[in-house]
Amino acid sequence: MKSMFTNKKGITLIALVVTIIVLLILAGISIQMLTGQNGILIRAQEAKEKSETAKEEEMNKLEKMEALIDEIDENQDVKESNEPIYAKLYEDGTLILSSSDYTDETKQVKEDYGRIRNITYYSKYEVSQTEDENGKQVITIEDNGILPPWLKKTEQTEEDEYYTITYKTYLNDEISKVEVIDEIKPISTSFWFMGCNRLTNLNLEKLNTSQVTDMSGMFYGCGGLTSLDLSQFNTSQVTDMSGMFYGCGGLTSLDLSQFNTS
Repeated sequence: MKSMFTNKKGITLIALVVTIIVLLILAGISIQMLTGQNGILIRAQEAKEKSETAKEEEMNKLEKMEALIDEIDENQDVKESNEPIYAKLYEDGTLILSSSDYTDETKQVKEDYGRIRNITYYSKYEVSQTEDENGKQVITIEDNGILPPWLKKTEQTEEDEYYTITYKTYLNDEISKVEVIDEIKPISTSFWFMGCNRLTNLNLEKLNTSQVTDMSGMFYGCGGLTSLDLSQFNTSQVTDMSGMFYGCGGLTSLDLSQFNTS
């Protein structure tokens, strides 16, 4: 009986020693997983550093954008001409411009803009930034300029782990054709067709540009255009053509043979 008790005691002691050794090995593995070269703590620190670096890069990009926007003259000198220009958008996507309030009786009018202002239209971007309850940066970039009435303000939002950015910009994805029916004399064509990404056909032969001083952004974002003949344009008074064809990636033919850029 005494021998059996002694054997059981010995077995219990051995099991205890084995258990301790196993626990020590597991503890060593856990410590290695936490503090080793590829340990959890090291990876967590690296992830934190990458997160902070990415956030800093995004902030730098935002600061650069704000600096560019600040360069825009907030006190735009809006000059206006009495030369009449009327505009109508039809259901088939045709925008007709005229000096006589012309209506094409063969088409159905979708929007009648009446007599539009004969001015220098312009974009003016403004940026606002807040922080939500989770610490994410909420940024709104909005165009508060004065633009042609056929351009509509739209919203587009992009979101990632750190930012929610909403763009409020002007465009028209309905216009596919532009016709100038009789002679019109604008003093500016700036941003006239900005964001008209479905525009593929233009008849601008009766667009008299002899008084135009600004053509900036005229076809900005017109990605659907493949061919454009502006050889009849009189550019003798134009002082600004910046961004005139920006975003026109589909253009394969562009005739500017009569442009006077002197």
